[in-house]
Amino acid sequence: MADPHKNVSETITRLRGMFIRHDRYSILESEFDRLLYQRRAAMEAGIVSEAPGLALIGGSGSGKSTALRWLFARHKALRPLSSDYEHADVASFLVPSPATLKQVGTSCLHGLGYPLRRSATAGYIWSLVQNSLCQRRVLFLHLDEAQDLHINQNRPERQAVVNTLKSLMQNAEWPTGLILSGMPSLKYPS
Repeated sequence: MADPHKNVSETITRLRGMFIRHDRYSILESEFDRLLYQRRAAMEAGIVSEAPGLALIGGSGSGKSTALRWLFARHKALRPLSSDYEHADVASFLVPSPATLKQVGTSCLHGLGYPLRRSATAGYIWSLVQNSLCQRRVLFLHLDEAQDLHINQNRPERQAVVNTLKSLMQNAEWPTGLILSGMPSLKYPS
């Protein structure tokens, strides 16, 4: 006789490994395609302009992270960050919690293959992040759980986060688009 708990657990595991396309995913996919091809067209024309951004906001367990993972993994024209390739179209990172600008920058540096071996200021770390994004030719930086960027931070710290991320998008040499995914507090910080 089969163990019902085992069968239920196996079924749940199998279902969690599946992704079912839905209307909201189709909108995400279409919007991302528009931004990606717009960015590539500008690059091919030799135009350097502010990179676009995208925010995916939803409640806990709503499928934001899964939808973006699926999009990045299945997109035929997209090269995700990998140690196998020098260049990447998308670099995706989970924002550490609690998050400081310095911690997030250090995490991005490590993910981009640039381990920081000494203590440095947040400004210096983010200049290294920008340089690494340029060297790897990253078109979009995805920060998951981005609401943690402003939790427990005062107004000047939140403004520093905004300015830092904006500087990535407006960099004169290599503007990098941002994809932020997170909880509703990302849209309406306290």
